[in-house]
Amino acid sequence: MGDFFLTPTILGYFSGVEGAILALALVVTLTTVLMILVRVGGSDSSHVASIANSLAAVGDSTAPVPTALPAINSELGQLATTLVAIEGHLANARGLFDQFAKGR
Repeated sequence: MGDFFLTPTILGYFSGVEGAILALALVVTLTTVLMILVRVGGSDSSHVASIANSLAAVGDSTAPVPTALPAINSELGQLATTLVAIEGHLANARGLFDQFAKGR
């Protein structure tokens, strides 16, 4: 068996093959990343565009809310006043029932 030495020529070939493998891996990786990015947000049918369209639909659906809020707030204020009055009447009734239960 002859002596096998890593000559500069053989090392050059190995380096070239290694460089080609690294370049191929880089091309494959970058191509995969590009395909994923295009699918996620690169077109009108992408996931990001779908989210943007959905948010626009929510904005359109809730557009009347700011104009209706003052009326809703006013009605809720009147309801709160009525409920406080009812609570007072119920407290008075409980007091009367408690006195009746004690025999007074």
